[in-house]
Amino acid sequence: MIRVRFRRRRAGAADGFTLVELLVVIIVVGVLASLLLPVMGRAKILARQVECAGRVRQWTLAQTLYAVDNDDRISRESFEPNGVSLNTWGEVTHPFARDVWYNALAVQMGVTRAAEYGLRSARPGFYGRARIFHCPQAPFPRQRLEDPSVFFSLAMNSKLIMWPHATVRITQVRSPSVTVAFLEKRLKDDAPAAPGQASDQLGQPSTYANRFAARHRGRDNLAYMDGHFETRRGPEIITNGLAY
Repeated sequence: MIRVRFRRRRAGAADGFTLVELLVVIIVVGVLASLLLPVMGRAKILARQVECAGRVRQWTLAQTLYAVDNDDRISRESFEPNGVSLNTWGEVTHPFARDVWYNALAVQMGVTRAAEYGLRSARPGFYGRARIFHCPQAPFPRQRLEDPSVFFSLAMNSKLIMWPHATVRITQVRSPSVTVAFLEKRLKDDAPAAPGQASDQLGQPSTYANRFAARHRGRDNLAYMDGHFETRRGPEIITNGLAY
């Protein structure tokens, strides 16, 4: 017969960890945290990059569908006919801007148009990380809500325009597989994507190759007119351009 002997706890002995055991647990937790936090940080950055890429592709798809419904003509890139404009809230909400991509394609996708954020009280919603107008990694200016200009972290390719007044028809794009439709636009607080990159006309709703943003560890999300998507390094984009 097996006898089980129970050891009696000494009178007055306390339950719980000893000081040494507690220190060991704290050290182990600290080591695990130091190992996991960088991984979690990288995972968060990667998740934002993927989310940003999805938004760029959605705008490009909406552009294609918009052209189908508008005699092959794509939406305009900016308030001014030549595309050179930062776009103020007054312009974004103007009836003339109804066929600019940030309004026209929003209707195509069934999301709130940029024009609907024109009131001062509504602008925080426009700059929210969840809004499809922006890359969730974008560093917006601190005074964005008070500024009369509208800042865009995603933009349409500025070369999709037939001077002086009209955008191209989608059937006029000669090389859809190498023609960018939408990409990330550099903001004032974005680091330069390459040495000597232009530092003016930032935050516009349209962009050339020398004013894009590479905010995902030096890389940029681009969607092309044929529907495919790429992530490219800054110097590559400046070298290759965005020509159609």
